[in-house]
Amino acid sequence: MDGTLPMIITLFVVVLLILYGSHIASKWAAMGTMRAVKSRQMQLIDRMAIGQDRMLMIVQVGERFFLIGSTGSEISLISELSSTDILPPDGEELTHTINFKETFLEHIKPKFKR
Repeated sequence: MDGTLPMIITLFVVVLLILYGSHIASKWAAMGTMRAVKSRQMQLIDRMAIGQDRMLMIVQVGERFFLIGSTGSEISLISELSSTDILPPDGEELTHTINFKETFLEHIKPKFKR
């Protein structure tokens, strides 16, 4: 009975160290993955989750911008965007106001017209 409490405390400390170590290892592995994903030709400008395993992304390839939809099993080009459709980076001033709903509908309508 005398050794039970120190053994429980030691076990608790070991479990905490294992959890902390796995957290640090996963962060380190994620940083390595992000470095491997970088591209000189393409850049992810913005992304927005619109549901479970569903995402809208704005991707820049060279001087061109694309609105892309992504699900768990498919990636689709929705539209090419003009540079005026893209908001400037934080800290820069807007030269005009952009209405996301109007811009989105403007680019999505041609896909569904028959």
